[in-house]
Amino acid sequence: MAAFLSGKGVTAEELTRTISGATRELPGQFETTAAVMSGMQSNVLYHRPANYYETLASRYRSLTAAQLDAAAKAAIDPNKLTWVVIGDAAKVKPQLDPLGIPVEIVKGK
Repeated sequence: MAAFLSGKGVTAEELTRTISGATRELPGQFETTAAVMSGMQSNVLYHRPANYYETLASRYRSLTAAQLDAAAKAAIDPNKLTWVVIGDAAKVKPQLDPLGIPVEIVKGK
């Protein structure tokens, strides 16, 4: 994460894979009446035009690696991340202790 945020950034392969994946997922988001209604409600909530989803694929395709890098750098702060590790605390905690990070154990039901 540090390398990505400090200069490595999005590769050409990652850009292609990300845009292709996001574009291919679009039709599946509207397979039910409830999903269509949810999309319409989101448009109203976020003050988007009625044709927002019709234009989304072309907007995805116009994105550049530099734009994705800038968005990631604006949204990701490694110092504010919370890691959630699920497992047997007796086995997992000894693996986390050497990292010197605060560990909080929350017992399940």
